[in-house]
Amino acid sequence: MTADIIFLEMGGGVTLFEKTDDAENQIMILSATDGAGLKAISSPGFFWRHPKWKFGNAMDGVEVFNFAVNRVPEMLKAYMELEGTTPEDYDSLVLHQSNLYIMKQIAKRSGFPPEKMSVSIDKFANTSSVSIPLSIVNDYGTDSSDTPKRFLTCGYGVGLSWAAVEFSLEPANIFPLVYTDEYFEDGLEENC
Repeated sequence: MTADIIFLEMGGGVTLFEKTDDAENQIMILSATDGAGLKAISSPGFFWRHPKWKFGNAMDGVEVFNFAVNRVPEMLKAYMELEGTTPEDYDSLVLHQSNLYIMKQIAKRSGFPPEKMSVSIDKFANTSSVSIPLSIVNDYGTDSSDTPKRFLTCGYGVGLSWAAVEFSLEPANIFPLVYTDEYFEDGLEENC
């Protein structure tokens, strides 16, 4: 018996930070985890949390939906309150690209107009942890302007965990999107 190897489209991202003592360029992160939601979204087989759990992903859609549309906007509003900002202060709200309806609800409930929400799920689907940087590159990777853009970002998911962070970037420092069909064969077994 032979097995065909199927390569799915994937994304990857690299972010480079520069150390600074300048208080104006410090990054504040607000994060939370609710361990009671462990089984709401999990990948037990991939991470071997427990040897008796079945391989693959597990998700309780109703619980995940309620978590995302309630807890994430609460955090975004708390973040803006701590920073003394409003949605008008940001050029873009960049969310984990989980589901377009959920993303629209999060933006609405946190006070952001739809035109400020970055959307790349329609182009790349849910690329997990790379969805935020991929969305930024998709929106600004071909922009060579030096005018800084201010982003409020929020990732959420497995655990249940969620975190918000803001930062400013000059589009000229955002590299363009690179498409490739190259891959490394290291670690691929002949009979997967």
